[in-house]
Amino acid sequence: MGEAEAMAAGVPAVAAELAEDAPELYPPVEQVWADWLYGEHSPAHRRQVLEEFASDFIDGISGTRAALRVLSSVKVLGEGVDTAECDGVLFADARGSMVDIVQMVGRALRTRPGRGKLATLIVPVFLGPGENGDEMVTSDAYKTLSKVLGALRAHDTDTIEALADPRVRSGREHDIDDQDEDQEHDGQDAEDAEEFGAQAQVSAGAAGVLRFSEERDPAVLAQFVRLRVIDPEGAYWRRGIEAAGRWLRETGNGVLRVPYTVVTPEG
Repeated sequence: MGEAEAMAAGVPAVAAELAEDAPELYPPVEQVWADWLYGEHSPAHRRQVLEEFASDFIDGISGTRAALRVLSSVKVLGEGVDTAECDGVLFADARGSMVDIVQMVGRALRTRPGRGKLATLIVPVFLGPGENGDEMVTSDAYKTLSKVLGALRAHDTDTIEALADPRVRSGREHDIDDQDEDQEHDGQDAEDAEEFGAQAQVSAGAAGVLRFSEERDPAVLAQFVRLRVIDPEGAYWRRGIEAAGRWLRETGNGVLRVPYTVVTPEG
């Protein structure tokens, strides 16, 4: 609760600093609205704040249009809450159950009838001391990301499962397009061609679903999705897979023949 209130209180100061540094990119602080909610707020207060959040204006008096609205909440945006105007969710602290996270993802994806939108889900990843960004299979820093991807999978199974194919990130799916087009000309029936076209469309959509501030190895990312989102196994299995991959990269001989004397570093 305290963190949500502090975040809402800090938004104007950060907005003012950003607008001063880059006014061509960020709106003036007068056009930024911020508030917070948590489960013990009264229904009347919740309704008022949610109405302000959905409004085009900062308040009902000044007439100033809102360029940015930030609502910091704790277990409020669950099932039954109308947030069709919400186009982004920041998972600053995702300690809730998978059901809670699925519902929060649904708040961002919810649209009004006849209208579409592009929703953004932001998941901070804080690496520990000495951690490498590609240690995605075992690092606790990626726990929230795996939960959010699992929640997205509940909404769109095919797109998230397509991320388990490293070709989606590397662009090699276009090679498959060319091969299958040749097969189609050689007599591939229309039903197979239609099925492949649907698969290619899913792969193209999946390629833009997951973005990092720094590029990730497509093979490592595919392994992460496969082991921690689609078919999660025990922590020991994930550590073994990552240790084997690290040994293979460091030895550089292309053959996974690990001597019995090899000991993986702690952590």
